[in-house]
Amino acid sequence: MRNGYIAQAAALEVARVIREGGHFFCPELPAMDVPRFLTALAELTDDVAGVSLALVGYGISDTDLRDRLNAVALPIGHVTTDLHEAAKWRNEPAIHTNIIALAAGRYPGVSTLAHFPRGNPRTLATQLLEWAQTDQAELASTPAQRQLLATLAEGPNLSTLMSLNGIAEFLATWKEAQAEDELDAPRRALPRLGILPDRKLFGAADTITQRLTQNFRLTQTLTNMHGHRFEGVRRRIQQSPPRHRARRLGILERAEAIRRTRGFDTYGALDFEDAKELLSPPKDDPDPDPGGDEQEDNGQPSDTLDGRGVSREGGVALLDGDDQTLQDISDCVRQAV
Repeated sequence: MRNGYIAQAAALEVARVIREGGHFFCPELPAMDVPRFLTALAELTDDVAGVSLALVGYGISDTDLRDRLNAVALPIGHVTTDLHEAAKWRNEPAIHTNIIALAAGRYPGVSTLAHFPRGNPRTLATQLLEWAQTDQAELASTPAQRQLLATLAEGPNLSTLMSLNGIAEFLATWKEAQAEDELDAPRRALPRLGILPDRKLFGAADTITQRLTQNFRLTQTLTNMHGHRFEGVRRRIQQSPPRHRARRLGILERAEAIRRTRGFDTYGALDFEDAKELLSPPKDDPDPDPGGDEQEDNGQPSDTLDGRGVSREGGVALLDGDDQTLQDISDCVRQAV
């Protein structure tokens, strides 16, 4: 199914190039479903006069390619599965007015096609996400799900999630999960983008962009945390209320598994909300200091700088290696002085 979505992305881009005219070269494409590509291309355009098509590295012969084109009634004049043959087409511009060359893998020795406009995998990924919002894709069933797809396609802060492979895997996993739970399917598919599933993705006060951005940053924090920081978190959990301890230790084990092995299964086992709780425990935990926080007359915790509070928070931050908390404490001290 993943290869089918990559084929759809390639067909969308090739159809655009055919409409606009000119040449196009897209090397280093992932494996794709060639029949799906040709079928989608035939649905997207029927004006292929002057088009010369090269499909290289997909395990088919020139004869196979021609037969498949005939099967979908796409009368492209010249075809090849040899990139060097496609390079020769440049010497006959009157015949080959619209050269389209797609190649799986790298072909550094073919410099002639290097002058062609090149395909960008992220552009293909964006087009695929835009197509996924349509009814034809049969994916998004709610406005919130369409908003998720639009956010991924348009969000400037989410470019790190936008590999063609990752988006294709994400959509394929979403599609497969629909049979079990149509509403929850996109949340389950988030680990294909290298982030954690998020049970509150569509229900939180934060925007989807904020949730995805925070999720990515937290996932990167977990995958790059040193072992001593995990031990610091473990010690803190062991001092937490008994009613929370077993559950939080379970969350910690799943977080440590991500650090050891990055992949869909380990990411999928840890929800974003649980990971946030692990690194930022709820405020309802009792204060480990017997004296507690001093109270003002109105019964609310004091906002003034307190030596015991600084010592306590600073100790936890040092134990956990929490540079941000240490910086906040430093700023607070400077303001007080």
